[in-house]
Amino acid sequence: MHQKIDARRNMAHVSETVIREADHAAPAWPRNELNALLDLQALAVEYELHWLWQEEWRP
Repeated sequence: MHQKIDARRNMAHVSETVIREADHAAPAWPRNELNALLDLQALAVEYELHWLWQEEWRP
């Protein structure tokens, strides 16, 4: 369980860093940033679909 949590935290951290430090002159822009955003959305789906989810938590 702890490994799963650590992996998700790491994935979220890496994705946030990619988005925050986007290099608009890079040949892969915006592909890397879009992939990072999709990774974050995939991590969030599990929680967003939970019956205790509150809409005011949405960013």
